[in-house]
Amino acid sequence: MKLDKKIVLTLILGGVLSGCMHLGVLPGGQSGVQTSGVEKTGSQVVGAQDYTKAAYDEARAEGRVILVYFEANWCPICRKQRPVNEEAFKALADDENLVIFVSNFKDSEETIDDKELQATFNVPYQHTFVIVDAAGDVVYQHTGELTKNEIVDKVREASL
Repeated sequence: MKLDKKIVLTLILGGVLSGCMHLGVLPGGQSGVQTSGVEKTGSQVVGAQDYTKAAYDEARAEGRVILVYFEANWCPICRKQRPVNEEAFKALADDENLVIFVSNFKDSEETIDDKELQATFNVPYQHTFVIVDAAGDVVYQHTGELTKNEIVDKVREASL
C-alpha cells in the first residue's frame, strides 16, 4: 500500500497538534497560568478572570454575586459571544459586589476545577451563563447567546 507523502505528513502533523492540545501545551510555546496540571493562557476576556476554585470560594465567602461564563476555545458561538460579553462586563465593572469568571468547557485549557464546576451547575454545553446570587443560589442559567443588555439586566436582578 503506497501513501502519498503529503497525506502522511498531514496525518503526522495533525496527530502532533492534537496531542499538544490534549495535553494543554500550545504550539509556539505560549505560556500562561498553571492550574491543576493544565497550561492556561488566560481568559483574555476584558472584565473577567479565569475561574479558579480558590477565587470562586473566596467570592462565595464574601457573599458576592457571581457570573460564570463557560466557554471553549474551539467554539464558534463562544467566539461570537465574546465581544458581547466584554461590552456587558465593561458595563458591569462598577459593581464591586460582582465577580465574573470564565470557565473552560471541554477544551485544551479545561482543568479539574472547571469540570467540577460544570458538574455543580449541571452545565450541558459551552456558551452557558450561570449567575449565583449573594446567598449562593443559582438565580439564572442560560445556554446560548445573549445580548449585552440581557446579561447586564440579569446580573443587576441578581444583585437586588
